[in-house]
This record gives sequence, structure tokens and C-alpha cells, in this order.
Amino acid sequence: MSLSVFATIHPKPDCLIEARDAILGILSETRAEAGCQHFTLHRNADSGTLHLTEIWDDQAAFDAHHAQAYTRAVFERYEHLLAAPVELTFMHPLA
Repeated sequence: MSLSVFATIHPKPDCLIEARDAILGILSETRAEAGCQHFTLHRNADSGTLHLTEIWDDQAAFDAHHAQAYTRAVFERYEHLLAAPVELTFMHPLA
């Protein structure tokens, strides 16, 4: 069963562009990963909050993504760019 993930990213107001660019910089590599079905970045039109919608083949594929050096590098950058930790919501499709 596939795993859907909804990530909410809260950049500091003066770090929105840098936080956005950190994700944009790994889009193509992430989308090319085995097990990645969908990986799209969105920006909340009102708040500037960033959201990722992700679909992975399974938990193992998601875990492999987070083990990649480029993913770890984004989270290291986020230590200085975010106002709050990334919020992850894990879901399984019902229909």
C-alpha cells in the first residue's frame, strides 16, 4: 500500500525564499528516486507556509529518501530557516 505524506514547513518570514529554494533544489533528484510516485511543493497563498505533497511506494521508500545526503542537507539548512519543526502527516489512501 502506498504512503502519502503531507509536510507543513514554517519558514521564518525573512527565510521564505531560501527555504523554498532548498526544496526546489532537490525536486528532480527526489522525483527520480525509486519509490517516489509524487513530490510537489506548494505555497500557502495567505501565510507563506510551504507544503509538500508526497506519495511513496511504502514506508521503506520514504525512509530511503530521508537517508539521502541531499535530503539531510535540506534539514540541516532548515535548522536556521524555520520558525518551527517540519510537521509530517502520514496517510494511506482509502479510495
